[in-house]
Amino acid sequence: MAWFLVAALLAVGSPAFAQPAEQPLWRSGAPAEMARLDSLPGEYDVRLFLPGRTAPLDTTTRVTISRILGGAALLIEGPHPFTPAPIDVLVILAYDRFNGVYRLSAADAMTGQLDIFEGNWDGDRLVMTNLRAGTFVTDQSSGQRFHSRLVITPGTPLTIESAFSPDEGKTWFPPSRQEFARIE
Repeated sequence: MAWFLVAALLAVGSPAFAQPAEQPLWRSGAPAEMARLDSLPGEYDVRLFLPGRTAPLDTTTRVTISRILGGAALLIEGPHPFTPAPIDVLVILAYDRFNGVYRLSAADAMTGQLDIFEGNWDGDRLVMTNLRAGTFVTDQSSGQRFHSRLVITPGTPLTIESAFSPDEGKTWFPPSRQEFARIE
């Protein structure tokens, strides 16, 4: 039915589609806001640090970050250094130019959930939560819901911190940290 609506709008000359071709509704390619993430593409060894620990877990995984869709998004592929065994994760990070927000979608082989994060820069850190999307996880034993926050800090090393909140973002547990060491 959606294709019929699009065809009907085109046939009647909807104002949204009535602009001359030289004045597109939006430009294709990477939004300028993606430039802040230009240092990320590459291949990395990733180590996981749990809250309160100065040494990483013994598990190290290899992750690739690449530009996709003409640079409009980043694809992060590879296992998360989870314990006792790594878990395959697929992540897409992009900037929504229409709503002025970065969005990250993450799916993993353990939960099968497609988690959606939104946020923006706080200084040199990209801070994103899944509060607005409501894509919480539920503790299987207690039924308690937990929302998540990600903090991405480009640099050497690239770090991603993740924290959980049992009260919809009022408080956050101390974060775990992933350190991404670039493979030369």
